[in-house]
Amino acid sequence: MATEEMSNLVNYIQPVKFESFETSKKRNRSFEMSSFVETKGLEQLTKSPVEFVEYNKMQLSRIYPKGTRVDSSNYMPQLFWNAGCQMVALNFQTVGK
Repeated sequence: MATEEMSNLVNYIQPVKFESFETSKKRNRSFEMSSFVETKGLEQLTKSPVEFVEYNKMQLSRIYPKGTRVDSSNYMPQLFWNAGCQMVALNFQTVGK
């Protein structure tokens, strides 16, 4: 059946709650992805920059704007891209820089 064959081509990403870099390294599952609110992402960059980069070499991470950004402003996405974060969500309700 064509649908089954096509389905077999799809790669799945499993969302998981981030516990620690050590736990992620032990699990070693590249198909898992953790999401970080921008403040938690900045905390990881500040406290454990090397571990965060190493984590992003093996797993997927997504950064998203904090919920209090009601004015549709954005954080600086380049900080997270430089650390290897693959998905950096931004607000696009208004024209920005």
